[in-house]
Amino acid sequence: MKVLFAAPFAVNTPHYETSLELMQKHLDEGDEVALLGCDAELFSCDANPRHAFNVCAACVDRRVHGLRLLTRPVRTLPLFRLAERDAAALRALQLDFADVEELKRCRVEGFDLGYAALSSLISVLRSSSPDLRDPQIARLLRRLLLSSYAVFLSWRNYLADEAPGRVYVYNGRYASTRAVLRAGQQAGVDVYVHEVGSTLQRYALFRNHLPYELAAAERMARESWAAADPQTRAQVAESYYQELSRGVVQTWFSYTGEQRAGLLPPGWDASKRNIVLYNSSEDEFAAYSDEWRSPVYESQIDGLRRILASLGDDARMRLYLRVHPNLRGVSDAFTAQLAALRAPNFALIPADSPVSSYALLFNAEKAITFGSSMGIEATFWRKPSILAGVSLYHRLGSTYNAGSHDELVRLVHAELPAAPLEGALIYGYHRKTFGTPFRYFRASGVFEGEFKSVRLRPRGAAIAAGAIGRLLGRGEASIARAARELGIDPRAVE
Repeated sequence: MKVLFAAPFAVNTPHYETSLELMQKHLDEGDEVALLGCDAELFSCDANPRHAFNVCAACVDRRVHGLRLLTRPVRTLPLFRLAERDAAALRALQLDFADVEELKRCRVEGFDLGYAALSSLISVLRSSSPDLRDPQIARLLRRLLLSSYAVFLSWRNYLADEAPGRVYVYNGRYASTRAVLRAGQQAGVDVYVHEVGSTLQRYALFRNHLPYELAAAERMARESWAAADPQTRAQVAESYYQELSRGVVQTWFSYTGEQRAGLLPPGWDASKRNIVLYNSSEDEFAAYSDEWRSPVYESQIDGLRRILASLGDDARMRLYLRVHPNLRGVSDAFTAQLAALRAPNFALIPADSPVSSYALLFNAEKAITFGSSMGIEATFWRKPSILAGVSLYHRLGSTYNAGSHDELVRLVHAELPAAPLEGALIYGYHRKTFGTPFRYFRASGVFEGEFKSVRLRPRGAAIAAGAIGRLLGRGEASIARAARELGIDPRAVE
């Protein structure tokens, strides 16, 4: 079988190492493997959004270094394979948008290009609501749009010319990786999206869909539960939630380690009806797809404002908003709007506060979330959990899913038991166990590890002798050069 790998950037551990793991697996099985990597062709990518020459060189060197660790050489192909008709399509591409909503509606030849570019833009800026009128942001967006569309057109050509049996790509939501997934879906070729698994020592594969597509996520969780040992699966699920509450690192940094166990906010009054709200960071899912739009509110800020307007002056209640800890240090319109929230019986707990998220949960009457994991964790800990958005778990029956603002207010006022536990156990079991153990890669941290006992790092002098020479051999590694190669006026992206 012929297998193609997309590796538009190779600087990020463990994701490039996961590509190497999968390449070695197919080589072990006797398959023909080819890799499409970037030699500074992309105007912008998530690993190097501003196309810095030294980052391009380090990325190329790291990619080449990793490939040399495989048991057999793999064929490497240029990232772009564009015909004149493709260059013409790139020159005709719309590059300027009035606002985010207009950008989200941008689809080209069935490809959700606007969402792809916006996803990368939001991740780079750490802002869920970028101002597209800002000249610097607009310039970065143009680079992402052109890069993403060029990858889409190139992969469409490669799939026709190479006829692979399978394609692999990392994550799938970003500008240059969603393009690969969509080209494969249109061509009817199986595309396996790889991501981290349930632990740092596992990877997960998603066949022909993004990792966080809601129906697929529910199906996978239910299938995991059905296939599990009925005698032990509940215990496994319970360990998932217990480890979260203790701050055990699973696939990402734990924020509870920086909080003080048991600490409640000043003035906590147990005689009040204490309701805790947990917001989500919007920078990952804000540009995922339309299915992640809340059925209740236009945005989290809209929801929080309306909830405070309806409940914030009720003297029997005390509302606490626990700002998500990963918003620590983020300064944008969203965090400014959070900080500006006011109501008589409301308190905001900042992202960097030592107040314990779990102490809040254990002592509150109810929890309200917009899709964060605390929504399903609340149910596990037998607290009524009201969901004001969508989530990976909202179809599992373990949350009270508000269909309107009025319904949410009624749920807050009502005396509610905790929702049924089974959905929380299904979710917890899947999150604890999904994925495949690595054979050749071993993680030593969230962004650290070794492939075949080698830690892949740019190799100093080797970069100057190898990767930089490789790039200079193609001409200047610059935005202007990349634009000219595609027949685009460099002024459009510089």
